[in-house]
Amino acid sequence: MPVANITPNPAIVCSGASLSLNGNPSGGSGIFSNHIWSGTGVGFLSATNIANPTFNAPTVGVQTTYSLNYSVTDNVGCQSTLVSITVTVNPNDIATVANIQACQDGNIYLPVVTGVKEALSLSRLD
Repeated sequence: MPVANITPNPAIVCSGASLSLNGNPSGGSGIFSNHIWSGTGVGFLSATNIANPTFNAPTVGVQTTYSLNYSVTDNVGCQSTLVSITVTVNPNDIATVANIQACQDGNIYLPVVTGVKEALSLSRLD
């Protein structure tokens, strides 16, 4: 019997970004004739009949999850068990920058960034 195993798992992507998925078919005859993707996130896939579609995340304001299911059939008609994953789409952080002018009246100002969860490294301007 063919086997399906979706990666990446967990599947996490930012709002408006793309995520490459892979059904990783194996086993069976080794020749796969039919790939089927379904679920609540299927409308965001680049294709539903290939092993490795791209999930094109919608723009979201809050964390949103979509389910995806995948099965594969080999060329002798054997079908894998349906496997599922959840794709989590995280909203983009809203970042603001203050003091964007680096030098004013002989004083040096560093940008102040807020709203970004990632650690930032700012260097001093000399």
